Amino acid sequence: MRHEAGDRTTLDVLNAESDFAQAEPALAHARVGPLLDRLRLDARAGRLEEAGLAEVDGALDAMR
Repeated sequence: MRHEAGDRTTLDVLNAESDFAQAEPALAHARVGPLLDRLRLDARAGRLEEAGLAEVDGALDAMR
């Protein structure tokens, strides 16, 4: 019985590590996606300016 509990714990740890590995890129996409959308929108509207790029750059720096 003790062995089964250890196996279950190992499985739980592996599943948690897998979930974490999948969550990291999803989080990065959730943070960067809106910034890219803003740049695309500004570009299509003809309002892509250096100030907007600097804001996005600052937001990306803050994420590090």
